[in-house]
Amino acid sequence: MATRVNAGVDVRDTADAFVAKWRARWPEWALSQVFVPTAQRDGWAAWFALVDELLEAAWAHADPRPGEAKLGWWAQELQGWAAGARRHPLGRVLPLGHPAWTRLAAALPALATARNAASPDALRAVLPAVADALGAVDALLAPSTPPGTQAGWMAWLVVRRMAIGAVDPASAPAGGPPPADPHATRAAHASRSASDLWRAIAHARMRRGDASRPLPPWRALLTAWRTARNAVVH
Repeated sequence: MATRVNAGVDVRDTADAFVAKWRARWPEWALSQVFVPTAQRDGWAAWFALVDELLEAAWAHADPRPGEAKLGWWAQELQGWAAGARRHPLGRVLPLGHPAWTRLAAALPALATARNAASPDALRAVLPAVADALGAVDALLAPSTPPGTQAGWMAWLVVRRMAIGAVDPASAPAGGPPPADPHATRAAHASRSASDLWRAIAHARMRRGDASRPLPPWRALLTAWRTARNAVVH
């Protein structure tokens, strides 16, 4: 049975409901996860579910106030995670007691501000702290991840915000994501975290012209294979 706390955040007995919602949005992961070590898959899925919860709160609704309240609740929750405490069930799956959660909590106001950015350049000016925090959690989940994943997250955040529709479509190249800086491309090749797979899926969706439509299974598997191969080669 769910217990509702402040800001409309449901806290349940397990993390399964939150991860299941994320998996329903990203069915490609059922194939892509074959390139992730089995022992790490639950942690990465919980992390991606959390990221989606934060993006939904920040950007998904016309009225920003409920989302801002949720982000405020999450900021407090993540501060608790840094101290080793938790209320939300995703905290049962993810590693607690690390300053990466404090960094993510501190970046949430910038995530909310990004809903008012009107171009990719404006988004890139607002979101560095968010990309840095996401990269810090990547490093927490996969300590062998090389530095530089922040650039990959930045390009992905811009694509996700554009996909929601608030950014002027005329500012984006037709049929694809906004141009990323060269550091983002190198970071995507250098990183060995599972986040690269998820980001690659989102970029592939955007290139097909519908960021909300899942890739065909063969395309999802090919995208994941190429991303995993590049991580090993580079």
